[in-house]
Amino acid sequence: MSQADAFMGAFDQAGDVGHDERAVHVQLHQAQVVALTSIQDRQGRREGIPVSLMEALALERPVVASNQSGIPEL
Repeated sequence: MSQADAFMGAFDQAGDVGHDERAVHVQLHQAQVVALTSIQDRQGRREGIPVSLMEALALERPVVASNQSGIPEL
């Protein structure tokens, strides 16, 4: 299996659990890696330090995140 195939397979399994706290808890505990996207909106607003990032790090999950706001500081 090529790296591209492995990446796409992982991408196919990714999910967005929205605001369901229980689903987030379950997904974080099952995750091998957490991908966190964060963008700046049209008005220039950005997240400060996302709680989901702190939760993933507290569970010692590796995180792939954008270089926005306070994210690199964690």
